Amino acid sequence: MAHTASGKGSRAARFMSFGMAAATILIVMHVLALLVEGEVLLTIFSKEVACIAAVALATLLGTAPTRLGAAVRDGSYRGLQVVLTALMVILVIPVSMQVLSRYTGLIPRYIWTEEIARFCFIWIIMAGAMIGCREDTHFDVDVLPTPKTVQGKGYSRAVVHGSMLVVAVTFVFYGYDFAASAIYQISEISELPMWIIYMAWPMAGLVWTVFLSGKMFDDIQRIRGIEPHPEGETEAQLEVKVKLEEVL
Repeated sequence: MAHTASGKGSRAARFMSFGMAAATILIVMHVLALLVEGEVLLTIFSKEVACIAAVALATLLGTAPTRLGAAVRDGSYRGLQVVLTALMVILVIPVSMQVLSRYTGLIPRYIWTEEIARFCFIWIIMAGAMIGCREDTHFDVDVLPTPKTVQGKGYSRAVVHGSMLVVAVTFVFYGYDFAASAIYQISEISELPMWIIYMAWPMAGLVWTVFLSGKMFDDIQRIRGIEPHPEGETEAQLEVKVKLEEVL
């Protein structure tokens, strides 16, 4: 039985590795087709193919039990925390300059500060939304009674995470066109390339897909009656958490 389970696990890992490689190749071919502007290549490796491949790659990375999947999930989460902190620090600079120029006159009024602050704020919102998706800290309202069983929790969370996943995939497909429309645009004042700002939408969709696909996998495990271990949490820590939930 152990050899059978091990064999199934290795086959699943190989299948995931093959899927990730195939999806990566499709994405790279789409990018090359855009660079060479080949009509035949763009017909084969179209936007739809690239978006489907990107969603598939994100889903596999979110559910893969391999070191690569865990590294991508943890690395994305820690990277977003660093980016969010850096953007908050950067946001303080133009806002402080605006306050000083408006109320003290110590420095001249720079117009570009408002635009930079607005761009930072956009990315802060999107990065915060990605982190909130990983931590399950988005605001929600309990409409139905809280399930008491593991299966009930799995069903209820699967509905929530599935709905969020639909929104994430929508962000990927429509965000692609949104970002592509800004490739040749620059901001009026600071002359920054606008695609850097518009890229936040499809990137958020992909990161949400990575995190939500893993949560959906855990929900399916709960529906099967198996309580999954959070990544990095030991059995002793999980037992303490269960006892605390029972007391509370």
